[in-house]
Amino acid sequence: MRAPALTFCRGTPDAVREEAIKLYAEAKPGTHHAHRIERLASDDRMTGVWQKLKSRNADALADVFRAACTENLKRTHSIKLARRTAASNFAQAARLRRDADLLREYNEAAPREFWSDVELQCLRDAADIYDCLADRTMWKPWVVERYSKIHDPQARDLALALSGIVKYLFGKQFDPLVAEIASVALNRTVDERNVKFWRTDS
Repeated sequence: MRAPALTFCRGTPDAVREEAIKLYAEAKPGTHHAHRIERLASDDRMTGVWQKLKSRNADALADVFRAACTENLKRTHSIKLARRTAASNFAQAARLRRDADLLREYNEAAPREFWSDVELQCLRDAADIYDCLADRTMWKPWVVERYSKIHDPQARDLALALSGIVKYLFGKQFDPLVAEIASVALNRTVDERNVKFWRTDS
């Protein structure tokens, strides 16, 4: 199925147009991802978003568009799942270090060296990465104790990701703009008050 040509809302910056065309060409036609790109390109609500952000940092607008188009930037999960995942990563790190030690002992007992120091260090480096992953598994705001009480985890995740990006690129929290972008991206209303609550409660 051939994708239709993109249409753009009034006042769409050139950098956003270029980014949208590139992302749309890579998206599979008819998918949720393609429809999200179409909405973010053409919805009139984005005109005000681009006007307000452009005055602060015009060079960063394409980054905001790309982030809004990206699905599953982060994923909220329960603290129970986080602990289980962390334990699994710590166990994998321990296995890799144990393997490195066993292979080193094998080298010492063998008539010649089968495993180089570089190869054994690769195992230890991989173990360090698993340790790091285990630590990061517990980071907020993506780990929540009351996951089942989150009304719309997808909206929360997108709003938090956008809030962090907007604060970094434009130096200020823009909860109304983040709510507007998330509403267009997800094709449902994301309330500004919820965005502020998610951000400050994290």
